[in-house]
Amino acid sequence: MNPRDLILAGMGVMILGIAVSVTLDRSEALELPKDEDVQALGYTFRYVGSRPVEAGSRDAYDVVVSSGSARGVLSPTMDYSEPMIGTKPSSASHSFFTRNVCVAPVKATGESVASRLNPRLVLRENETAEALGLTVTFLGFTTRTETEDSGDSEVTARVRVTRGDTETELALTALTRPGGIEPGPGVPVPGTDWTLVLDGVDATNRRVRLDIHTGPVDLAPPTVETLWVEASVKPLAGLIRPGAVAAILGIIWAVLRRVRRKRIVSDHS
Repeated sequence: MNPRDLILAGMGVMILGIAVSVTLDRSEALELPKDEDVQALGYTFRYVGSRPVEAGSRDAYDVVVSSGSARGVLSPTMDYSEPMIGTKPSSASHSFFTRNVCVAPVKATGESVASRLNPRLVLRENETAEALGLTVTFLGFTTRTETEDSGDSEVTARVRVTRGDTETELALTALTRPGGIEPGPGVPVPGTDWTLVLDGVDATNRRVRLDIHTGPVDLAPPTVETLWVEASVKPLAGLIRPGAVAAILGIIWAVLRRVRRKRIVSDHS
C-alpha cells in the first residue's frame, strides 16, 4: 500500500459514512418519563434526571441509551442567555460501533420554573439589569437552615424593582436542597400582571437567577418528571471519523515520503 491508496480509502470510507448517515437517518420524537424505559429506534432510552451546570446558566439532562450490553450516557443541555428569552438546546450523541445515536432536548416538565419562555436575569450582588421595562437590582440574600439532617436551607433574596417612578423592594424565597433548588411562590411586581421568581442561587459567587413570568405561574411540579426529546439514529456515521483519520495519516505519510526522497536526491548530488 502507498500513501495514495490510504488517502483514497480513507476518503471513500468517510464519504460512504456521510452519504449513508444522511440518507438513512431515522428520527423520532420521544416522551421520556423519569426512570422509565422507552423503546424506540432499536434502542432503550431512560431519562434519569436533570442537573444544573456552569453555575446554573444551563441545565443538563442525563439520558441512558442502551442496546443489549452496550450502553452510553448522553447529556444534552438547554442553554440560557443573561437575560434569557427562550431556550437554545444543545444535542448530545454517542457512538455504537458504526451507528451514532443523537438526542436533542425539546422541553421538560418538573423543572424549577413552569416556563422557559420568559426573561431571565443572572445577577451578582449589587448588580443591576433591565428587562421588559423593569430595572432589577440584586441587594443580597440570607440563608436559614431548615434542618441539619436534611441539609435543606431557605434562601431569601432581596431585590429592588424600578418601573418608571415606582421603586419597590421585594423578598424572594427558595428552598435549596442537596439535589437542587425548589423555587418559592412568585412575587407580584407592583403595577403589572408579572411575577418574579427566585430560580437559582450561587452562594460562592453571590449570584442569583431570577425569572420574570409575564402570565399566570403554576410552580407545582408534575406527578412525573418528563423530558421530551428528538432522538435520531445515523447508520454508518461511526465510519466518518476513522475515514477522516485514515485520509489525514495518508497525507502525512505522503509528505514525509516526499521529504525523504528529496533528502536522498540531495545527498546523491
